Amino acid sequence: MGGFAGSGVPEGLLRALLSLGTGNLTFICQGAWPPPVENPDVVGIDRLVASGLVRKMVAPMPFLPGQGASGQGSNNQGSGNQATGGQPSAAETAWRNGSLEIEVVPQGVLAERLRAGGAGLGGVFVPAGAVPGGSGESRTISGVEHDFLPPLKADFALLKAEAADALGNLVYKGGQRNWNPVMAMAGAVTVVEADRIVEPGDLDPELVITPGIYVNRLVASV
Repeated sequence: MGGFAGSGVPEGLLRALLSLGTGNLTFICQGAWPPPVENPDVVGIDRLVASGLVRKMVAPMPFLPGQGASGQGSNNQGSGNQATGGQPSAAETAWRNGSLEIEVVPQGVLAERLRAGGAGLGGVFVPAGAVPGGSGESRTISGVEHDFLPPLKADFALLKAEAADALGNLVYKGGQRNWNPVMAMAGAVTVVEADRIVEPGDLDPELVITPGIYVNRLVASV
C-alpha cells in the first residue's frame, strides 16, 4: 500500500477492506501510523490492525513509538506521542502481544526490493549486516561482503493518485509520489483510488508518472 506520513493513502480502499472484514493480510507499506489528532477519522492500516485483519507488516517504520512496554513516555517522540496520546498504537500493541509479525526494512532497501520485484529481477545485494533476515547467500562485491535479499512483489497494490485518466495513467501530488510509483510496478493487480478521473488526453503527458500499463483497476475517491 502506498502513502507516506498520511499523504497518498488510499483511504477509500482501506475502508472497503475494513468493511469486508478481509483478514490474514500482509502489508508492504510505510507503516501503520495512527491518524493525526486534527483528523482522527482518517482510516489507515492501523484501523485494520486494531480490527485483527493484519497478520504481518513489511515496513521501514511499522509504528510510531508510544509509551512502550515500560509505560514511560518520551519527550522526543514528536508526532507519535501527539497522535497516540502517549499510548502504544494498535500496531505496537499487536506486535508486543504476538498477534502481528513485523519485518523492518530500511526505506532505501524496501524501494530497491520493490523495484526488483516490479522489474522481474532476482533480488538485490546490500552490505553485510545492514539488514537482518538475508537469504543466507553472500557475495564479495568490490571488496565488500554483501548479503542477498529477495525481491518484493504483492498480490495487490493499493495506491492513491491525485488524478487519472480512463486508461489508468496517473498523476501524483506531493507525498503521493513517494511509494505509489514503485508499488504500482510490484503488484500483480494494481488498484488505484483517484481524486479525479478524466478522459484520455485530458492529462498533461509531462505530468504522468505511472503509465496505465501498470494499472488494472481504477476507482474514484468517495
